[in-house]
Amino acid sequence: MKFSKTILILSFTFIFLYYCSDTVTNSESNSDTNISIIGRIIDKASNLGSSATLVKIVNNENAYQTTTDAAGNFSFTNIKGGDYQLIVEGSSGTRSIIDTVGVYSTITPDWGNIYAEIFASINGTILIEGLSDHSFVNVQLLGTDKSALTTNQGNFRIDFIFPDLYDIYISVEDQNYASYHIKDVSLEAGEIYTIDTLLTYKFKTITLIASSDIILPRVLGTNFSYADGKYWYGKSIEGIYSYDPVAEKETLVFSHFFLGDPKVIFDYDDGIWSTGDQATEWMHRKFSISANKIIDSVSASESFTTYSIAWDPEGNNLVSHSELEMDLLLYSMSSGELTSLSPQLQYDPQDYESIRFYDVLIGEDQTIYTLIRYKPKEIEEELHLYIFDNLTDLNTVEIYKFPSLNYSRLSYKEGKIFIIQHGGQIYEIVLE
Repeated sequence: MKFSKTILILSFTFIFLYYCSDTVTNSESNSDTNISIIGRIIDKASNLGSSATLVKIVNNENAYQTTTDAAGNFSFTNIKGGDYQLIVEGSSGTRSIIDTVGVYSTITPDWGNIYAEIFASINGTILIEGLSDHSFVNVQLLGTDKSALTTNQGNFRIDFIFPDLYDIYISVEDQNYASYHIKDVSLEAGEIYTIDTLLTYKFKTITLIASSDIILPRVLGTNFSYADGKYWYGKSIEGIYSYDPVAEKETLVFSHFFLGDPKVIFDYDDGIWSTGDQATEWMHRKFSISANKIIDSVSASESFTTYSIAWDPEGNNLVSHSELEMDLLLYSMSSGELTSLSPQLQYDPQDYESIRFYDVLIGEDQTIYTLIRYKPKEIEEELHLYIFDNLTDLNTVEIYKFPSLNYSRLSYKEGKIFIIQHGGQIYEIVLE
Protein backbone atom coordinates (compact mmCIF):
# COMPACT_ATOMS: atom_id res chain seq x y z
CA MET A 1 0.00 0.00 0.00
CA LYS A 2 2.81 2.35 0.90
CA PHE A 3 4.52 1.42 -2.33
CA SER A 4 1.40 2.36 -4.33
CA LYS A 5 1.13 5.75 -2.61
CA THR A 6 4.78 6.43 -3.27
CA ILE A 7 4.35 5.64 -6.98
CA LEU A 8 1.33 7.96 -7.16
CA ILE A 9 3.17 10.88 -5.46
CA LEU A 10 6.16 10.48 -7.72
CA SER A 11 3.90 10.48 -10.77
CA PHE A 12 2.24 13.76 -9.75
CA THR A 13 5.61 15.35 -8.95
CA PHE A 14 7.00 14.39 -12.37
CA ILE A 15 3.97 15.86 -14.16
CA PHE A 16 4.22 19.17 -12.19
CA LEU A 17 7.92 19.60 -12.85
CA TYR A 18 7.47 18.87 -16.56
CA TYR A 19 4.67 21.44 -16.81
CA CYS A 20 6.77 24.19 -15.09
CA SER A 21 9.75 23.41 -17.31
CA ASP A 22 7.62 23.89 -20.47
CA THR A 23 6.23 27.27 -19.24
CA VAL A 24 9.69 28.74 -18.61
CA THR A 25 10.86 27.70 -22.05
CA ASN A 26 7.92 29.41 -23.75
CA SER A 27 8.47 32.60 -21.72
CA GLU A 28 12.11 32.79 -22.74
CA SER A 29 11.12 32.21 -26.34
CA ASN A 30 8.64 35.13 -26.23
CA SER A 31 11.33 37.47 -24.83
CA ASP A 32 13.62 36.75 -27.77
CA THR A 33 11.26 37.00 -30.72
CA ASN A 34 7.92 38.31 -31.93
CA ILE A 35 8.06 41.53 -29.88
CA SER A 36 6.60 44.69 -31.45
CA ILE A 37 7.25 48.27 -30.36
CA ILE A 38 5.46 51.47 -31.39
CA GLY A 39 6.01 55.12 -30.66
CA ARG A 40 5.97 58.62 -32.09
CA ILE A 41 8.83 61.08 -32.59
CA ILE A 42 7.84 64.65 -31.74
CA ASP A 43 10.00 67.59 -32.84
CA LYS A 44 10.62 69.50 -29.61
CA ALA A 45 10.75 72.95 -31.23
CA SER A 46 7.50 72.68 -33.19
CA ASN A 47 5.68 70.10 -31.02
CA LEU A 48 4.73 68.33 -34.26
CA GLY A 49 5.33 64.81 -35.47
CA SER A 50 8.71 64.47 -37.19
CA SER A 51 8.18 62.78 -40.56
CA ALA A 52 10.75 60.83 -42.61
CA THR A 53 13.10 60.76 -39.62
CA LEU A 54 15.46 57.87 -38.97
CA VAL A 55 14.88 56.03 -35.67
CA LYS A 56 17.48 53.58 -34.33
CA ILE A 57 17.32 51.31 -31.26
CA VAL A 58 20.52 49.60 -30.10
CA ASN A 59 21.96 47.63 -27.19
CA ASN A 60 25.04 45.45 -26.71
CA GLU A 61 23.59 42.60 -28.78
CA ASN A 62 21.08 44.03 -31.26
CA ALA A 63 20.43 47.04 -33.47
CA TYR A 64 17.34 47.96 -35.48
CA GLN A 65 16.28 51.03 -37.46
CA THR A 66 13.21 52.38 -39.21
CA THR A 67 11.78 55.65 -40.57
CA THR A 68 8.84 57.62 -39.22
CA ASP A 69 5.69 58.16 -41.24
CA ALA A 70 4.12 61.55 -42.10
CA ALA A 71 2.81 61.94 -38.54
CA GLY A 72 6.08 60.89 -36.87
CA ASN A 73 4.92 57.38 -35.95
CA PHE A 74 7.34 54.44 -35.97
CA SER A 75 7.16 50.72 -35.20
CA PHE A 76 9.51 47.78 -34.78
CA THR A 77 8.36 44.14 -35.18
CA ASN A 78 10.00 40.79 -34.48
CA ILE A 79 12.73 42.27 -32.30
CA LYS A 80 14.43 40.71 -29.30
CA GLY A 81 13.38 41.86 -25.89
CA GLY A 82 15.52 44.03 -23.68
CA ASP A 83 16.53 47.62 -22.95
CA TYR A 84 17.43 49.77 -25.96
CA GLN A 85 19.12 53.12 -26.48
CA LEU A 86 16.86 55.15 -28.79
CA ILE A 87 18.59 57.45 -31.31
CA VAL A 88 16.88 59.89 -33.65
CA GLU A 89 18.70 61.20 -36.71
CA GLY A 90 17.76 64.02 -39.07
CA SER A 91 19.71 64.93 -42.19
CA SER A 92 20.00 67.71 -44.74
CA GLY A 93 22.24 67.18 -47.73
CA THR A 94 25.52 65.79 -46.47
CA ARG A 95 24.95 66.88 -42.87
CA SER A 96 23.12 65.09 -40.10
CA ILE A 97 22.02 65.82 -36.56
CA ILE A 98 21.80 62.98 -34.02
CA ASP A 99 19.87 63.10 -30.77
CA THR A 100 20.43 60.22 -28.34
CA VAL A 101 17.08 60.48 -26.62
CA GLY A 102 17.17 57.83 -23.87
CA VAL A 103 16.80 54.17 -22.86
CA TYR A 104 13.51 52.33 -23.43
CA SER A 105 12.44 48.77 -22.50
CA THR A 106 10.45 46.27 -24.55
CA ILE A 107 8.50 45.40 -21.41
CA THR A 108 6.37 48.42 -22.40
CA PRO A 109 5.37 47.94 -26.06
CA ASP A 110 4.04 51.48 -26.55
CA TRP A 111 6.80 54.02 -26.02
CA GLY A 112 4.42 56.92 -26.55
CA ASN A 113 5.53 60.42 -27.59
CA ILE A 114 9.28 60.84 -27.68
CA TYR A 115 10.59 64.41 -27.94
CA ALA A 116 13.74 64.83 -30.02
CA GLU A 117 15.93 67.90 -30.52
CA ILE A 118 16.65 67.69 -34.23
CA PHE A 119 15.14 70.78 -35.84
CA ALA A 120 14.64 74.45 -34.95
CA SER A 121 11.61 76.71 -35.41
CA ILE A 122 11.00 80.42 -36.00
CA ASN A 123 7.82 82.17 -34.91
CA GLY A 124 6.61 85.60 -33.97
CA THR A 125 4.39 88.53 -34.87
CA ILE A 126 5.02 91.04 -37.66
CA LEU A 127 2.85 94.15 -37.59
CA ILE A 128 2.45 96.69 -40.40
CA GLU A 129 2.57 100.35 -39.38
CA GLY A 130 -0.74 102.15 -39.84
CA LEU A 131 -2.78 99.01 -40.68
CA SER A 132 -5.16 96.76 -38.75
CA ASP A 133 -4.77 93.83 -41.15
CA HIS A 134 -1.24 92.48 -40.83
CA SER A 135 -1.59 89.53 -43.20
CA PHE A 136 0.58 88.48 -46.14
CA VAL A 137 3.89 89.68 -44.76
CA ASN A 138 6.47 87.32 -46.25
CA VAL A 139 9.09 85.86 -43.90
CA GLN A 140 11.88 84.14 -45.83
CA LEU A 141 14.71 81.98 -44.59
CA LEU A 142 17.27 82.96 -47.20
CA GLY A 143 19.14 80.13 -48.90
CA THR A 144 16.30 77.66 -48.29
CA ASP A 145 12.83 76.95 -49.64
CA LYS A 146 11.28 77.73 -46.27
CA SER A 147 9.05 80.77 -45.82
CA ALA A 148 5.79 81.82 -44.21
CA LEU A 149 3.03 84.41 -44.62
CA THR A 150 1.57 86.19 -41.62
CA THR A 151 -2.05 85.90 -40.55
CA ASN A 152 -4.46 88.80 -40.11
CA GLN A 153 -3.03 89.27 -36.62
CA GLY A 154 0.53 89.21 -37.98
CA ASN A 155 1.42 85.79 -36.57
CA PHE A 156 3.69 83.39 -38.44
CA ARG A 157 5.66 80.20 -37.87
CA ILE A 158 8.30 78.21 -39.74
CA ASP A 159 9.05 74.69 -38.47
CA PHE A 160 11.46 71.85 -39.20
CA ILE A 161 14.44 74.09 -39.89
CA PHE A 162 17.76 72.31 -39.96
CA PRO A 163 20.20 73.89 -37.44
CA ASP A 164 22.56 76.32 -39.20
CA LEU A 165 23.45 79.99 -39.68
CA TYR A 166 20.77 81.91 -41.61
CA ASP A 167 19.69 85.33 -42.85
CA ILE A 168 16.01 86.19 -42.45
CA TYR A 169 14.26 88.60 -44.82
CA ILE A 170 10.86 90.09 -43.99
CA SER A 171 8.93 92.10 -46.56
CA VAL A 172 5.50 93.10 -47.80
CA GLU A 173 4.46 93.76 -51.40
CA ASP A 174 3.49 97.37 -50.67
CA GLN A 175 6.55 99.41 -51.68
CA ASN A 176 5.70 102.09 -49.12
CA TYR A 177 7.02 99.84 -46.36
CA ALA A 178 10.60 99.05 -45.49
CA SER A 179 11.84 95.48 -45.46
CA TYR A 180 13.50 93.94 -42.41
CA HIS A 181 16.73 91.96 -42.75
CA ILE A 182 18.19 89.93 -39.86
CA LYS A 183 21.69 88.64 -40.57
CA ASP A 184 23.62 85.70 -39.12
CA VAL A 185 20.91 84.06 -37.03
CA SER A 186 22.36 80.88 -35.50
CA LEU A 187 19.63 78.28 -34.98
CA GLU A 188 20.34 75.37 -32.63
CA ALA A 189 18.56 72.01 -32.48
CA GLY A 190 15.40 72.27 -30.40
CA GLU A 191 15.47 76.10 -30.41
CA ILE A 192 12.47 78.34 -31.01
CA TYR A 193 13.68 81.71 -32.39
CA THR A 194 11.11 84.48 -31.95
CA ILE A 195 10.77 87.63 -34.07
CA ASP A 196 8.39 90.40 -33.01
CA THR A 197 8.78 93.56 -35.05
CA LEU A 198 7.00 96.37 -36.88
CA LEU A 199 7.34 97.03 -40.60
CA THR A 200 7.51 100.80 -40.73
CA TYR A 201 6.92 103.15 -43.60
CA LYS A 202 9.86 103.07 -45.97
CA PHE A 203 9.71 106.83 -46.16
CA LYS A 204 7.77 109.61 -44.50
CA THR A 205 6.28 112.61 -46.24
CA ILE A 206 8.78 115.37 -45.66
CA THR A 207 7.81 118.58 -43.86
CA LEU A 208 9.05 121.75 -45.55
CA ILE A 209 8.66 125.18 -43.95
CA ALA A 210 9.34 128.28 -46.03
CA SER A 211 12.18 130.19 -44.38
CA SER A 212 11.51 133.84 -43.64
CA ASP A 213 14.78 134.68 -41.85
CA ILE A 214 17.13 133.76 -44.71
CA ILE A 215 17.05 136.55 -47.29
CA LEU A 216 19.82 136.57 -49.85
CA PRO A 217 20.57 139.26 -52.44
CA ARG A 218 20.20 136.86 -55.34
CA VAL A 219 18.39 133.66 -56.36
CA LEU A 220 20.54 130.57 -55.88
CA GLY A 221 20.56 127.63 -58.23
CA THR A 222 22.21 125.11 -55.90
CA ASN A 223 22.80 125.75 -52.18
CA PHE A 224 24.39 127.98 -49.58
CA SER A 225 26.64 127.38 -46.59
CA TYR A 226 26.79 129.38 -43.37
CA ALA A 227 30.01 130.23 -41.51
CA ASP A 228 31.57 133.17 -39.66
CA GLY A 229 28.16 134.89 -39.55
CA LYS A 230 27.93 134.94 -43.34
CA TYR A 231 26.30 133.02 -46.15
CA TRP A 232 28.57 131.51 -48.78
CA TYR A 233 27.44 130.52 -52.27
CA GLY A 234 28.60 130.35 -55.86
CA LYS A 235 27.37 131.64 -59.19
CA SER A 236 28.00 130.35 -62.66
CA ILE A 237 30.79 132.16 -64.53
CA GLU A 238 31.30 134.65 -61.66
CA GLY A 239 32.79 132.74 -58.70
CA ILE A 240 32.31 132.32 -54.91
CA TYR A 241 30.53 134.97 -52.83
CA SER A 242 30.02 135.75 -49.17
CA TYR A 243 27.04 137.69 -47.87
CA ASP A 244 26.88 139.51 -44.53
CA PRO A 245 23.16 139.73 -43.56
CA VAL A 246 23.82 142.36 -40.87
CA ALA A 247 25.76 144.73 -43.12
CA GLU A 248 23.72 143.54 -46.13
CA LYS A 249 26.98 143.31 -48.04
CA GLU A 250 27.81 140.78 -50.75
CA THR A 251 31.50 140.16 -51.54
CA LEU A 252 33.13 138.22 -54.37
CA VAL A 253 35.81 136.22 -52.55
CA PHE A 254 37.02 134.04 -55.42
CA SER A 255 36.60 135.07 -59.02
CA HIS A 256 36.48 132.00 -61.19
CA PHE A 257 34.75 130.74 -64.31
CA PHE A 258 32.24 128.07 -63.30
CA LEU A 259 30.26 126.34 -66.05
CA GLY A 260 27.38 125.92 -63.59
CA ASP A 261 26.45 127.11 -60.11
CA PRO A 262 28.89 125.33 -57.77
CA LYS A 263 27.87 123.64 -54.53
CA VAL A 264 29.50 125.27 -51.48
CA ILE A 265 30.10 123.56 -48.11
CA PHE A 266 31.70 124.52 -44.79
CA ASP A 267 34.31 122.28 -43.15
CA TYR A 268 33.15 123.41 -39.67
CA ASP A 269 36.50 125.08 -39.07
CA ASP A 270 37.86 127.72 -41.46
CA GLY A 271 37.36 126.33 -44.95
CA ILE A 272 34.73 126.81 -47.62
CA TRP A 273 34.84 124.06 -50.23
CA SER A 274 33.28 124.45 -53.65
CA THR A 275 32.71 122.18 -56.61
CA GLY A 276 34.01 123.65 -59.82
CA ASP A 277 36.11 123.27 -62.92
CA GLN A 278 38.91 124.62 -65.05
CA ALA A 279 39.21 124.37 -68.77
CA THR A 280 41.63 121.44 -68.46
CA GLU A 281 40.66 119.63 -65.25
CA TRP A 282 37.72 119.47 -62.85
CA MET A 283 38.70 120.66 -59.37
CA HIS A 284 37.23 121.05 -55.87
CA ARG A 285 38.69 124.11 -54.14
CA LYS A 286 39.05 125.18 -50.51
CA PHE A 287 38.79 128.86 -49.59
CA SER A 288 40.21 129.89 -46.18
CA ILE A 289 38.00 132.38 -44.35
CA SER A 290 40.87 133.64 -42.18
CA ALA A 291 43.43 133.82 -45.01
CA ASN A 292 40.86 135.11 -47.50
CA LYS A 293 42.23 132.98 -50.33
CA ILE A 294 42.20 129.53 -51.96
CA ILE A 295 44.52 127.27 -49.96
CA ASP A 296 43.82 123.78 -51.33
CA SER A 297 42.48 121.95 -54.38
CA VAL A 298 41.45 118.35 -55.05
CA SER A 299 41.07 116.89 -58.51
CA ALA A 300 37.69 115.37 -59.24
CA SER A 301 38.60 112.00 -60.75
CA GLU A 302 36.34 110.09 -63.10
CA SER A 303 34.78 108.19 -60.18
CA PHE A 304 34.37 111.25 -57.95
CA THR A 305 31.31 113.28 -58.91
CA THR A 306 31.93 116.90 -59.84
CA TYR A 307 28.60 118.31 -58.69
CA SER A 308 28.15 117.23 -55.09
CA ILE A 309 30.55 117.20 -52.13
CA ALA A 310 30.34 117.08 -48.33
CA TRP A 311 32.87 117.38 -45.53
CA ASP A 312 33.58 114.72 -42.91
CA PRO A 313 34.94 116.63 -39.88
CA GLU A 314 35.65 113.44 -37.94
CA GLY A 315 37.83 111.72 -40.56
CA ASN A 316 39.15 114.78 -42.40
CA ASN A 317 37.63 113.48 -45.63
CA LEU A 318 36.11 115.17 -48.62
CA VAL A 319 33.00 113.11 -49.37
CA SER A 320 31.05 112.66 -52.57
CA HIS A 321 29.30 109.84 -54.38
CA SER A 322 29.96 107.72 -57.41
CA GLU A 323 28.55 108.73 -60.76
CA LEU A 324 27.56 105.19 -61.76
CA GLU A 325 27.40 103.08 -58.55
CA MET A 326 25.37 103.61 -55.38
CA ASP A 327 28.52 104.25 -53.35
CA LEU A 328 29.74 107.05 -51.13
CA LEU A 329 33.34 108.06 -51.82
CA LEU A 330 35.74 109.37 -49.18
CA TYR A 331 38.86 111.25 -50.23
CA SER A 332 41.35 111.41 -47.35
CA MET A 333 43.06 114.78 -47.15
CA SER A 334 45.76 113.11 -45.05
CA SER A 335 46.69 110.16 -47.27
CA GLY A 336 45.20 111.11 -50.62
CA GLU A 337 43.43 107.73 -50.81
CA LEU A 338 39.92 107.26 -52.16
CA THR A 339 37.68 104.86 -50.21
CA SER A 340 34.33 103.50 -51.35
CA LEU A 341 31.40 102.82 -48.98
CA SER A 342 28.17 101.04 -49.96
CA PRO A 343 25.14 102.03 -47.86
CA GLN A 344 22.39 99.43 -47.41
CA LEU A 345 19.50 101.06 -49.26
CA GLN A 346 16.01 99.71 -48.64
CA TYR A 347 14.77 99.02 -52.12
CA ASP A 348 14.50 96.15 -54.56
CA PRO A 349 16.46 96.97 -57.74
CA GLN A 350 13.95 94.95 -59.76
CA ASP A 351 11.25 97.51 -58.92
CA TYR A 352 13.17 100.49 -60.33
CA GLU A 353 14.34 101.59 -63.74
CA SER A 354 17.04 103.76 -62.20
CA ILE A 355 18.35 104.95 -58.84
CA ARG A 356 21.18 107.38 -58.19
CA PHE A 357 22.64 109.67 -55.58
CA TYR A 358 21.84 113.33 -56.20
CA ASP A 359 23.48 115.06 -53.24
CA VAL A 360 25.19 114.41 -49.92
CA LEU A 361 25.71 116.54 -46.80
CA ILE A 362 27.26 115.70 -43.41
CA GLY A 363 26.27 117.61 -40.28
CA GLU A 364 28.53 118.59 -37.42
CA ASP A 365 27.24 115.58 -35.44
CA GLN A 366 28.31 113.18 -38.25
CA THR A 367 24.72 112.58 -39.42
CA ILE A 368 24.69 111.93 -43.17
CA TYR A 369 21.96 113.40 -45.38
CA THR A 370 21.69 112.12 -48.94
CA LEU A 371 19.29 112.97 -51.74
CA ILE A 372 18.43 109.99 -53.92
CA ARG A 373 16.50 110.09 -57.16
CA TYR A 374 14.38 107.02 -57.91
CA LYS A 375 12.59 106.02 -61.06
CA PRO A 376 10.11 103.29 -60.08
CA LYS A 377 8.67 101.27 -62.94
CA GLU A 378 5.51 102.85 -64.38
CA ILE A 379 5.72 105.71 -61.85
CA GLU A 380 7.20 109.19 -62.15
CA GLU A 381 10.68 109.78 -60.78
CA GLU A 382 10.85 110.50 -57.04
CA LEU A 383 13.24 112.40 -54.77
CA HIS A 384 14.00 110.87 -51.34
CA LEU A 385 16.05 112.02 -48.38
CA TYR A 386 18.01 109.16 -46.78
CA ILE A 387 19.50 109.83 -43.36
CA PHE A 388 22.35 107.63 -42.05
CA ASP A 389 23.77 107.75 -38.53
CA ASN A 390 27.47 108.06 -39.44
CA LEU A 391 30.09 106.97 -41.94
CA THR A 392 31.25 104.08 -39.77
CA ASP A 393 27.97 102.20 -39.33
CA LEU A 394 25.84 103.67 -42.15
CA ASN A 395 22.63 102.62 -40.40
CA THR A 396 19.49 104.08 -41.94
CA VAL A 397 17.85 106.45 -39.46
CA GLU A 398 14.92 107.59 -41.59
CA ILE A 399 13.75 108.04 -45.17
CA TYR A 400 11.62 110.96 -46.36
CA LYS A 401 9.89 111.62 -49.65
CA PHE A 402 9.77 115.03 -51.30
CA PRO A 403 6.52 116.14 -52.95
CA SER A 404 8.30 116.66 -56.27
CA LEU A 405 11.70 116.80 -57.97
CA ASN A 406 11.62 120.59 -57.98
CA TYR A 407 14.42 120.99 -55.43
CA SER A 408 18.16 121.52 -55.55
CA ARG A 409 21.12 120.71 -53.26
CA LEU A 410 21.11 120.54 -49.46
CA SER A 411 22.21 123.47 -47.28
CA TYR A 412 23.30 123.52 -43.64
CA LYS A 413 23.06 126.26 -41.04
CA GLU A 414 23.63 125.84 -37.31
CA GLY A 415 22.18 122.35 -37.02
CA LYS A 416 19.31 122.87 -39.46
CA ILE A 417 18.93 121.47 -42.96
CA PHE A 418 17.61 123.61 -45.82
CA ILE A 419 16.83 123.09 -49.48
CA ILE A 420 16.12 125.59 -52.26
CA GLN A 421 13.19 125.10 -54.56
CA HIS A 422 13.75 125.85 -58.22
CA GLY A 423 12.79 129.52 -58.46
CA GLY A 424 14.57 130.57 -55.29
CA GLN A 425 12.31 129.79 -52.31
CA ILE A 426 14.39 128.49 -49.38
CA TYR A 427 12.77 125.79 -47.20
CA GLU A 428 13.81 124.38 -43.86
CA ILE A 429 13.54 120.57 -43.76
CA VAL A 430 11.81 119.70 -40.49
CA LEU A 431 12.72 116.20 -39.33
CA GLU A 432 10.40 114.49 -36.86
